[in-house]
Amino acid sequence: MEKQHYSKHEQEDEAFVECGSACVSHVLRLVLDGSLQLGLFEIIGKSGDGAHLSSFDIASQLETCNVDRAASVLDSILRVLVSHSFLTCSKTEHEIRYGIAPKGKFFVADEGGVSMAPFFALTLQEESANWG
Repeated sequence: MEKQHYSKHEQEDEAFVECGSACVSHVLRLVLDGSLQLGLFEIIGKSGDGAHLSSFDIASQLETCNVDRAASVLDSILRVLVSHSFLTCSKTEHEIRYGIAPKGKFFVADEGGVSMAPFFALTLQEESANWG
């Protein structure tokens, strides 16, 4: 359907969504970058097929002195990754557990050590070079 067939209200709604998306599009890139630098996809992906880990389980595998605080921050990052289908989640009565989604598996190194992580890092370098 072409935009000219949309009502004025529908066009305004679509414009609002597009504007909002443009304002926050960098958030996913930053979350992915941080997740890759921390090795979150590797931690979750290497835990086994179908495995789900809590943010505390993940934080305990990072080099940090305050696992509880790290788990709290990680939970926000992990939720963004779930909302973009890089991770899955399952809820229990007391916690949320995170697993690797098919899209997220591309950021986990295969048996040959290959993943999309270096490609993603390259796109960030190219982007920052264009800004400089």
